[in-house]
Amino acid sequence: MRYKKLLFFLVILVIFTSGCSRKVTEITAPPDNITLDEATKINLKMLDLNKLSKTDITQLDGIKFKDNTVGYEMEYRYPDTPIKIKIIKFTSQDEIETFWLEWLAVHKLEQFKTQQVVEFNQYNNYSSYAWQKGPWFTYISVPNEPLKDKVKNVIANHYLNLAKKESLIK
Repeated sequence: MRYKKLLFFLVILVIFTSGCSRKVTEITAPPDNITLDEATKINLKMLDLNKLSKTDITQLDGIKFKDNTVGYEMEYRYPDTPIKIKIIKFTSQDEIETFWLEWLAVHKLEQFKTQQVVEFNQYNNYSSYAWQKGPWFTYISVPNEPLKDKVKNVIANHYLNLAKKESLIK
């Protein structure tokens, strides 16, 4: 009888704790009318990561953006290697499509040109994940796989919250 109570308690505990953090499986992006500043207010403190810097970027991996396109690179503290997140808001669908193809070519990932998401190892010490949806391009680079999934989920949930907030305002 004692073991049944313990087993019941453990099953209940697993059920309630498994739903605590949402794991996002779809490609998410902020709504089109959200500013880059709002989109980059990502809080990684729940992962014990503090922001080191946030800088404007006008190009990525040697690919220059058009005049009205804006982007930020953010670095977060991690013990040995900083975590990098790059978010870019493009001004037109043509520009993002052209950029996506050029960016894939730079990383020798042309086989993914019909997809909106790529996952790869970069320089043998970073696990990278990039996706594009609408005018938005998001790129994360972290030192290990488990952390990459956690960072990806925090960003995706941030984007979903922006979309929910935007729909409540309308």
